[in-house]
Amino acid sequence: YSCMEMLQYEKSLSADLSVIEALIMCRRYADALSRLQALDSSTTEVVYLTAEAQWRSGLVTEAIRTLSQVSSRADKCAALREYLDEIGCLVKKARRSASEEVHLDSIEALQSVERLIDAEACSGLYADILRRKASSLVCRGCNEEASAALDSALRWEPEDQKCLLMRSKVRQKLKDYHGAMADLSILQSINASTPGLFKMMQKIACTILETKDSAYRIKSVKRRTGFDPFGVLGIPGDSDELAIRRAYRQLAAQWHPDKWLQKTEEQQEAASMKFKEIKMAYETLTTEC
Repeated sequence: YSCMEMLQYEKSLSADLSVIEALIMCRRYADALSRLQALDSSTTEVVYLTAEAQWRSGLVTEAIRTLSQVSSRADKCAALREYLDEIGCLVKKARRSASEEVHLDSIEALQSVERLIDAEACSGLYADILRRKASSLVCRGCNEEASAALDSALRWEPEDQKCLLMRSKVRQKLKDYHGAMADLSILQSINASTPGLFKMMQKIACTILETKDSAYRIKSVKRRTGFDPFGVLGIPGDSDELAIRRAYRQLAAQWHPDKWLQKTEEQQEAASMKFKEIKMAYETLTTEC
């Protein structure tokens, strides 16, 4: 605030740069970058601060590209470039490993980046690293750990839209539907035009209603699938995953075609149809759960 006040009395490059440095220190990276766009990008100081705002917000590749514009070996630009090259290599390794579905290697590379940075000094990058880490953790089935990583990311960047959207999805996997809805509500207040946001909120709202009202759940599932899987398995609408699996196993054992080989052809066909219906009901409900 003091720097902004100073600009009212002193119009100079040094005053502008002081304001930009203050914005970066306050983690207002987008505001800093916006102000930098209005300055002469050929000066070393502007290039340096642009790179600082970029990498701290999570744009490491862009920051390295910005620093490559400096022809002279300015000490602080060279030192920053060396530091970012190391981070950039690890981020590339993490991305490559994730794309190849070697998620453990991706997680290890991202944890190496975590050890190199200070969350308070570069909250944007820290949140981005934790979001990527959470994505790999989800792929490994570690939803609790993914949720914890996203909690940490959002403590530093509470309005990070990608983190909010991912945590909502992870919370749904953990059956924390109220938490998932809360994340989407925050996202809606930040960016109401997020693609598919209304449908996601609508789906979670239906799920919350289904968990409270078994009759509504039966109707809702029947409306979406075109048949009543609960009725096929002979279980109530409030059945959990364990009860669904137990009912399926009992009925599958009873109606498996191998059990009807000594029966008439008509009975075998009826058993086969019944078995397919039971299997479809189970797959429908396990997907719903």
